[in-house]
Amino acid sequence: MWRICKPTLILTAGMLLTACAGSVKQSGSAGAAAADLEIPATVRQDFDAALARVVAGDDAAAIRDLEAFIQRYPDYSAAYTNLAIVYERQKQTDQALWLLKKAVEVDPAAVEAMNRLGLLSRQQGDFAAAEAYWRQATIADPGYANAWYNLGILSELYKQDYPAALECFRHYQALTDGAEADPVVARWIDDLERRGNVPVQAANSPEAL
Repeated sequence: MWRICKPTLILTAGMLLTACAGSVKQSGSAGAAAADLEIPATVRQDFDAALARVVAGDDAAAIRDLEAFIQRYPDYSAAYTNLAIVYERQKQTDQALWLLKKAVEVDPAAVEAMNRLGLLSRQQGDFAAAEAYWRQATIADPGYANAWYNLGILSELYKQDYPAALECFRHYQALTDGAEADPVVARWIDDLERRGNVPVQAANSPEAL
């Protein structure tokens, strides 16, 4: 069966990270950094106002507000990532890629930006770059579950490396154990364990996202 890659969600003010804020362990939805408590109230308010435009789908206003925010606060990587999301919606992939790379330059632990870089690279058929970005995310934060999930997708569907896919899905499942455990991934793990190295049959399945 086909697997669906997990995109990074729109980042909230809780994800505002400076270059020295460190990484954030998360398993899918946006989380909050410890450094979040140190963010000035005025910065948070400005970012919240810009983010509201993104969430509302008001792309022109979101671009205007986020670009103005970046001019004032160039060290907040989440602003670059959210602006990239808007440009993705506008089908301006090159601009989105530049912004995501800038987010990683500003914050080497910006795993959400790395994840989106992986997704865009995969969509462009550059599987080596996609793997490199997701591996980079797992190094920056081994607890960032989305990178393990998407590496599993890449390993199984595009590289036919089933042992690697199994390892990645097991990492993902371990990180999302308990209330967040994914029963679908559990079935994939069982399937891979049963199949061993037998190729997956996906003749009539929809394309992965």
